[in-house]
Amino acid sequence: MVCSADVTHEELRPLLAGYAAGTLDEAGCEAVRVHLAGGCVACLRDVFDRPVGLPRTPPGPPAPAPRPASAARQPRGLGVLAVGLGLVLAALGVRTIGEHDAAAARRELEAARAEALDLAQAVRATAEADAERRRQLEATEARAAWLARMLGARQREIDRLRTAADARGTLAELLGAPGLEVLRLAAVAPFRDVRGHLLWDPAHDTVLLYASGLPPLPAASTYQVRLGFDDGREQAGPSFRPDGRGALALSVGLGRAAEQLRAVRVLLEPGAEPVLAGTRPR
Repeated sequence: MVCSADVTHEELRPLLAGYAAGTLDEAGCEAVRVHLAGGCVACLRDVFDRPVGLPRTPPGPPAPAPRPASAARQPRGLGVLAVGLGLVLAALGVRTIGEHDAAAARRELEAARAEALDLAQAVRATAEADAERRRQLEATEARAAWLARMLGARQREIDRLRTAADARGTLAELLGAPGLEVLRLAAVAPFRDVRGHLLWDPAHDTVLLYASGLPPLPAASTYQVRLGFDDGREQAGPSFRPDGRGALALSVGLGRAAEQLRAVRVLLEPGAEPVLAGTRPR
């Protein structure tokens, strides 16, 4: 592990005792200060543990073991704390410590430790504030999702009521028409229990489709009306979802092509699978 451009971590560790005691030369002190300012937690702890002004020379410890993968993921605040401690110790100028001013140096060291504690508390407070903001964001997102579901349900209810109102209006018009026809719609295999019919008058631009017994739909599926005309054209009608009983009354606008209507199918989408079908006799 390289701690500076010219000094390795293993070369630096033996200098820490002299640095803490104030007996290290200027070049060695500068190398130690640069290393501590870089945030090496192991060397910071080593300097903290040594009696200031009283050098000790235990056998050099082995090189630091490779950091585990979990250490690489530690909160950014811990890295900030280590760098802050290194800068504090480097600023103390420990190289000037001797026996005559050891008491003053100890006071400075205690002040540095207090400053480091304040820094750690600030980092902890920041982490707690971030956690609270995350909780607030999650609560806001959950409420937004709930409101979206409520809005979707309300829109579906509005669409159902509008469809029912349109069907009642169309029914009232067709019942009074002299040319009213009823076109029966039959289930298409493999469907068996589906029933339907179409109220139609060539003088009106709207027909009324009734259906019952429609199977429940998967979440991403719909039913669609498909219209056929005398000239061979096909036209896609509206898509719909039946009520909980599988029933439906749907007003379908045809415009001027109403008198040419020949066939009606109800398809299951996606896939265009026929469910109901009926054809007017020629």
